[in-house]
Amino acid sequence: MILEFRTHEPAWEIVLSDKGTSISLSYDGVPIDYYDRQGRLVGMFVNDRHYRRGLDNRLMEKFRVPGERGRIRRDLLGVEKRRLIDGAYDRARRVAEQVRSGKVSGVRARMSDAPDLRNEALERLEPITRYDYARLEAERELFNRIYAPVGILPPDQYMSLVVQMTVGCSYNKCTFCDFYQTRRFEIKTPDALREHLRGVVRFFGDSARLRKSVFLADGNALVIPQKKLMERLAVVHEFFTFVPPEIEGRAERSAWRKEHPGSFEGLFSFLDAFSALKKSAAEFEELRKHHLRRVYVGLESGDDDLLRFLRKPGDAASMVEAVEVIKAAGLSVGVILMVGVGGDRYAEQHVRNTIEAVNSMRLGEGDILYLSDFVNHPGLPYERLAKERGIRDLDYGELVAQRGRIRAGLCWPDPTRPPKVALYDIREFIY
Repeated sequence: MILEFRTHEPAWEIVLSDKGTSISLSYDGVPIDYYDRQGRLVGMFVNDRHYRRGLDNRLMEKFRVPGERGRIRRDLLGVEKRRLIDGAYDRARRVAEQVRSGKVSGVRARMSDAPDLRNEALERLEPITRYDYARLEAERELFNRIYAPVGILPPDQYMSLVVQMTVGCSYNKCTFCDFYQTRRFEIKTPDALREHLRGVVRFFGDSARLRKSVFLADGNALVIPQKKLMERLAVVHEFFTFVPPEIEGRAERSAWRKEHPGSFEGLFSFLDAFSALKKSAAEFEELRKHHLRRVYVGLESGDDDLLRFLRKPGDAASMVEAVEVIKAAGLSVGVILMVGVGGDRYAEQHVRNTIEAVNSMRLGEGDILYLSDFVNHPGLPYERLAKERGIRDLDYGELVAQRGRIRAGLCWPDPTRPPKVALYDIREFIY
């Protein structure tokens, strides 16, 4: 439903859009504020700048500067963050007051035959008006009791509902990764997972409708031995309903979810290639029957010398084999490679061998290939080792050129049904 009307004090042209999973409010076209069904602010577009709020009440600003390369992003803190969040809620409350007092005109709706449009607007505004910055801060504390810090997700899963079946990463030795440095790997017991899920369900409430899928976290939750993994999946299925795996096609799956409100598309998770080869195609098939849909593998590079420098487990051949096993079970894969990793020292062999490895994976429709620009985080082993070996990071132009060379060398078994190829900027993740 889309409602359009004018408020009198102040004089705003309002567009209220109910997408079923979220609510957005537009004031004279901009700003635009987005909320989940619970009333939590999700994001804003104000003065040509995008803002995304996390469930831990972190607020990220993203914008472009004319003449500058790339996008600038920064976390807002203190008074500046509070001013923007309070501003969004103040706007929504003023609109609700105007609607409640009848100080609106020109109320009309698209895609609705509801007779009382003012009450329709109030029904959608009321949950938002019950929130403010103080309540979001209180919920941040609650969120942090339910979740360990959510390290990273693939971009297509940024709006998933995260279930921390494990905490941390079972390997946690890659020289370039800082996502799980401060925590030990832990597999939740069935009872601990059940308690975690009770907290997740209470916290999200009706806002879970904004989440299309369930992501099994953290770094490689599928590393759990199969019998124990199936026990924990049974716990997950006590809480959530999923589209049956035999229903294929985006339209069909969407229709099924509309008939089953609160259901999810499926389960998604990371898994390192070394651990993937410990599972058979039959075990992956069992997981598929229990609603696993896609497994994400960090290839990073197809060059074995570079993989050893990065301290990645396994080699390029094992990663290709792992993808073959996963796909043989009817699952799709998400393959992540890093552009610019290894700097100038490894640049040529990284491009050449990465193209060969990716092409050997025979990716197709339903799969995703992510190109992630390498970020050299200060203080990690990669930075020290690169300095010791005289390795120079690629500059922006070299990164763009390397990305273009990799893309130009890719080919697919069926060019009419290729995988999705997308960029992945880890600096823009916020949950």
